[in-house]
Amino acid sequence: MKVQTANSEAIMTPAPVALRNLQRHFKETYGFNLSQIEIMLESSSKSLVQAFDNASEALKSDNSQEQLVPVFHGLKGLLLNMGENNWAAFARDVEQKLEGGLLADFDRIVAEMQVGMTDILFYCRDKGQENS
Repeated sequence: MKVQTANSEAIMTPAPVALRNLQRHFKETYGFNLSQIEIMLESSSKSLVQAFDNASEALKSDNSQEQLVPVFHGLKGLLLNMGENNWAAFARDVEQKLEGGLLADFDRIVAEMQVGMTDILFYCRDKGQENS
C-alpha cells in the first residue's frame, strides 16, 4: 500500500509483520529460548498496543501532527528491537515527514500500520490475555 505525502511523494508500507519472523529474530539475535521468546512476543504486542493507543489520542488533538512525531519515533525504536527494519524505516520516514509538515492523512497512516501489524497487535488477545 502506498501513502501519499503532501508533495505527492509515495511511502510504501512494508509487508505485514509475521510472528515466525519475530520468533526467529528473538532467537537468532538475542539467543532467547522458547519461554523468553514468548515473553518478548507478549511485551512487543503490549508495547505496540500502547503506541497505537497513543497515536489514537494524538489524532484527537488539535495539533495531531506535532503529537504524532514522538509516537512514530517510539515506534521506530520498538520496531528495530523487534527486528522489523522495514517497518522501522517506514516509521522513520513518517516521523521525518511529520516534522517537515509533509503529511496530512494521519489516520490512514496509523490504520495502515495497524493492518500490517495485526498478528502481533492481537497476539495477547488471541491467546486470551488482557493487553494491559
